[in-house]
Amino acid sequence: MKELKGLDAVMATQPSVEHAAGFLGHVLAFDVLLSNLGDAPIPSSYAGLKLEALW
Repeated sequence: MKELKGLDAVMATQPSVEHAAGFLGHVLAFDVLLSNLGDAPIPSSYAGLKLEALW
């Protein structure tokens, strides 16, 4: 994915928090959540759908 190559290139420059936030907010244009809460206690299936992975 070209987005990940771009992310690798930006992170290799050790950007400031503001620069990283701008890059993630405008270039990648999707939500990112970072948490230290551990395993999410959520059901693995719901209404016929099965959760196989949570990244």
